[in-house]
Amino acid sequence: GARRRAGSRDRAASSGVPAAAHMSSDAPSDAVIPESRTVTADVLGARFAFEVDPDRLNEAGVVWDVAVKACAEAMARMIRSAQRKSRDASSARLSTDKHVPSGGDDAGPPSGPFVNVLELGAGTGALGIALASRERMRVFVTDLEPVVGLMKANAKRNAARLHATSRVNAGALPWSVEPGSVPYPSGAFGDDRRSTSRGEKNKEKKRMTDVSGDSDDLWHFVAACETLYWGGWDVFAEDTRKPQLATMVEACQSAKSVLVVAFTVRDKKREIGFVLDQVGDWFWLALHDDDDFDDFDDFDSSKYNSEKVCVASLERADARARAYIENASEGDLLVFRGRLKERRRVT
Repeated sequence: GARRRAGSRDRAASSGVPAAAHMSSDAPSDAVIPESRTVTADVLGARFAFEVDPDRLNEAGVVWDVAVKACAEAMARMIRSAQRKSRDASSARLSTDKHVPSGGDDAGPPSGPFVNVLELGAGTGALGIALASRERMRVFVTDLEPVVGLMKANAKRNAARLHATSRVNAGALPWSVEPGSVPYPSGAFGDDRRSTSRGEKNKEKKRMTDVSGDSDDLWHFVAACETLYWGGWDVFAEDTRKPQLATMVEACQSAKSVLVVAFTVRDKKREIGFVLDQVGDWFWLALHDDDDFDDFDDFDSSKYNSEKVCVASLERADARARAYIENASEGDLLVFRGRLKERRRVT
């Protein structure tokens, strides 16, 4: 069930051409493939330095610069919104007899629960590390075992750029159609000595609440940035689509978990078909800035006074996202998000 980031390294090596060179026909121009082993990237208003290793790790060892920036900006907005809701909910609970200012749109909570982010196929870890420059983030960057050392090195290299209240951990997470491999945040960050895998913890009562709830042991955001460029349609390569989707589904079992996907369209028929027919069968899709999608889970809101109205809102957001994806051209960078459909959740 493990995925591969590029074609056969044996075939690449036998040709006498460096393995990284075999990315050139498939990799977009925004993939930073330098002569040196360090690149810089300006993300979310900060400059980060990342070690790269394209010769050893192929596409996993480069920085997908444009996609990382776009995905980080979209996710920062979502995270800010989630933190603002958490702060406002806490203020409402704690202040029944006096007014507590809610702050402006850009205000973040001075304290409160962490926002847990799981990044799949993180490669250099650039996206997750950049997100940890924001307040109260717990980011778990994952990839195959040979890539973990690079992610850890980059987290250490950029430690000074992380927010004082945030942290980044790195670990191996091969994609698999077999359930039980995705850890809970408590396991990923060493908070729970009883178990680390979701399969083990499913034996206990699941603690599935949102960022403003009593428990934070769920992935609020699951990110997949430039993971669709190698879909397994080469007859010599492993098909990574089903294992990737299965891992996304397992990580997003909470009703409050949000999947965020960013990818450059390279083979429109295959990639768009996979997103709409397979990912879209499991997830409600939405544009990254769709306000209806932001508010759908607020059942106490005057805007959504019933679950039926909420589903109707999701359907409208899904239709808009599908049109956006269907109208893409090869070379376009797409950023969208999703929530697991109720019928697809494990009960």
